[in-house]
Amino acid sequence: MVASGKLPRVPGMGRTVRIPSRALYELVGEPVPPVLEPEAIAAPEPSQIDEPWQAHAPRPARIERAPGRPSRPARPSYHRSAAKPEAPIRAGEKRFWLLGDSAQHRLVTWHVGIDMALCGKSPGGRWTKSTNRYPHAAICPACLTAVSQIPEVDFATIPIGQVAMIRQTVRGETVVLRKVGWHTGDGRKTACNKKEGPWYLTERRPSPAKMCFECREWQRWQAERVPGAIAALNVASARWSILLDADIESSDIEALIGKAPGVVVLRRANRHLETVDLAGDWWSGLHSLFVESQVLARGTTAAPNFDPAMVVTANANLLAQRPDRWRVQSPDDAVTWLTPIIDDALKVKALRARWDREAGPKPSR
Repeated sequence: MVASGKLPRVPGMGRTVRIPSRALYELVGEPVPPVLEPEAIAAPEPSQIDEPWQAHAPRPARIERAPGRPSRPARPSYHRSAAKPEAPIRAGEKRFWLLGDSAQHRLVTWHVGIDMALCGKSPGGRWTKSTNRYPHAAICPACLTAVSQIPEVDFATIPIGQVAMIRQTVRGETVVLRKVGWHTGDGRKTACNKKEGPWYLTERRPSPAKMCFECREWQRWQAERVPGAIAALNVASARWSILLDADIESSDIEALIGKAPGVVVLRRANRHLETVDLAGDWWSGLHSLFVESQVLARGTTAAPNFDPAMVVTANANLLAQRPDRWRVQSPDDAVTWLTPIIDDALKVKALRARWDREAGPKPSR
């Protein structure tokens, strides 16, 4: 108690620890006794004055110590009681826990609540409260949606990353989810800067519904900014590769691809395509033919030897016997198929330029 500062210590006593008696009385809550006046000492007899002073001095008390064990001061206690854990999710004055069902052999879903889950589900055993989120378990979508709709909730305290945000509409007593065009974001705002809700939040991607175009490209842009990631290594790779037959007029296709350089690799075969070239798995017969073909529109690819994603030909036999309808197209169909791809590439270029400006350093004044 002296080491922790709860009791004072009389200084100047070396290694000896002495505590004022007043502090001990105050510690146990008892009144401090009054200080008594010292009694008057009678004058010594004349006969005692001549005697040596050692005869009247009291002898000091002798302290018996065990041999070989020198006296040591009491060691201070450094033990501190562990601080009581606090619920991690903050919503104004309220605190919400991560709840796990103790009856589950393997935790699959985290719930959110104080003593019961916000979604109203009852556990098979009992709720175990936790401050840390273990991996391989997602938060219950109903609990996540309920806690996010509390106005004063601090969304940064909810242990999640990006979530899928689905717009929900209430029709009477039924909640309808619009999964087509779902977004990603932080739970309050989507990656495409939409804030109006209400939002249904889930950590699992709604499949097979299509994602918002701008949110999808924002995810790709984020992945490409991670050093060493696969997306960062393939950032300059072309997304499509097209092989033209030897007698195809390519001016319209080249003009369209030229609007977004690097998106499509375009090459012309050095001979007419035949049915045998399209046989086999993944068109293995076109590997060497594509590598030796004339380059019309350049673009980097992941591997030097690969088969084209699409073949453009005017051969009626190839068009009639095509195994995959979209992979063998006529010139007019190819222009129709490529137009939305090039338009999307131009939108992506504008979006990435804006994101790069916002993420870069701000100019100094």
